[in-house]
Amino acid sequence: NLTENSDVSIHVKDVLGNTVTSLFKGYQTTGSYSVEWYPKNQHDGIYFIVLDTRKIHKVKKMILSSKL
Repeated sequence: NLTENSDVSIHVKDVLGNTVTSLFKGYQTTGSYSVEWYPKNQHDGIYFIVLDTRKIHKVKKMILSSKL
């Protein structure tokens, strides 16, 4: 939930900190948004979704498993 207008970037990173893909990069107005990641050719493992705005830096851990 964005509380103010801002440039936003959302990236998926691997455990080594390498950017796997960029899900969004641009300007957003206040409000709630969602993105989806369809991992193609990615190995099972731990990934991190990184959200950056002018005032916010959030990181969420995600486990990708083809066995679930």
